[in-house]
Amino acid sequence: PEKYFHLALEAQEKGFQIATHAIGDVAIGLVLEVYEKLFRENPTATRHRIEHLGLPTAKQMDKIAELGLHVVTQPIFLKELGRNFRQFLDHDFLKQCYPVRSLLDRGISVAFSTDAPVVKDLRPFACIAAAISRKDPDGIAIAEHEKVNLEESLFCYTAGSARANNVEKKTGHFAVGCDADFLVPEKSPFDVKTEELADLRMEKVWRLGKFFE
Repeated sequence: PEKYFHLALEAQEKGFQIATHAIGDVAIGLVLEVYEKLFRENPTATRHRIEHLGLPTAKQMDKIAELGLHVVTQPIFLKELGRNFRQFLDHDFLKQCYPVRSLLDRGISVAFSTDAPVVKDLRPFACIAAAISRKDPDGIAIAEHEKVNLEESLFCYTAGSARANNVEKKTGHFAVGCDADFLVPEKSPFDVKTEELADLRMEKVWRLGKFFE
């Protein structure tokens, strides 16, 4: 813990945002202990990130909210790694597995990602579908009470990601002065079934206001 704290403090003092990977509750506890010390050192420093946050406790999520941290998590893990979760996690841990609903309900800044190349399916809409259905490869739902809806998932993949990267003033939403980055899918994601989201094709792509074929 001390070595980690001093490394993180040096980075914070130089203006860097820190992103630490932590999945289990013990690892998450260590990260929060250090981040809280960093906050006390400089309450105005950039808010740091926790990557994954697979198995946090309710108390840990409360602390994340208190410190204003960003969480970058991967609902696609439920689909691709869900069998492992069901096999190796006990009942209580399985109930708190990747608790996106609980994070959002606490007002925590959440971003989605695939963590590629850890997973095979890199499509953002596949990750979004997993956040909505929370089904593993066998179609068995994991911690159904942690489901989120399509609108919330799209927010996490756009505005949430921009916040986590500290670029929310220039991207992640439509506003005057922001980058004109957007995709036009063949169908509205709100008009297709959840199980069809992953296969949505993008008809047009705009980057910085320029159209790409």
